[in-house]
Amino acid sequence: MASFVLILRTPEQGMLFDGEISARALRGLTSILKRTSNPEEIVEELRKHNSQVRRRVRELLTVITESDSELMAIVTDGAEATWGRVSPVEAASALDAIRAVPATITILPLSSVLLTALNLTRLTFEVWDRAENQKYSGQLDKDVLNQVDGLTVSQSEQLYNVQLEVEVDFAQDRSGPARRNRLLAIAASDSAVNP
Repeated sequence: MASFVLILRTPEQGMLFDGEISARALRGLTSILKRTSNPEEIVEELRKHNSQVRRRVRELLTVITESDSELMAIVTDGAEATWGRVSPVEAASALDAIRAVPATITILPLSSVLLTALNLTRLTFEVWDRAENQKYSGQLDKDVLNQVDGLTVSQSEQLYNVQLEVEVDFAQDRSGPARRNRLLAIAASDSAVNP
């Protein structure tokens, strides 16, 4: 097992890493590290953060576990100090709790979108929601194959109403995407969408 200490000092502690923004980030790190000893607390703490923060925490805990190292962080402004520590055993337990959180699945109806790509061999699609300037791509549900037969793929012509299933991981694994889209239904914009 290895342990490392990194000490950063400046004549003015408020100047460290550009002041308050980084101080908040470092205090957030110590807050997360403190909660790794309790799997329920680490999951609840991570719910307050976005998917990128959750992914980074998962990566950090993975490194601690795989390297069998302990991490401790102490943040001070010269007057007040906050600290957090995590052992390899705590990191492994926290990782198990994070992995156990199920992905969030939502059904997203979109109106008047363009079908910009469709591959029936790979069962993939891409649609563009012009109103939100947002592209969605992913896998076709097999039940939608009869709905896509003969549809127009274009950049500006036929508009469609679609229904997507959007699955978002709680904390993304390094090996895969954090968000997966599946096309459940598609119909011309003047028709009803039937999943």
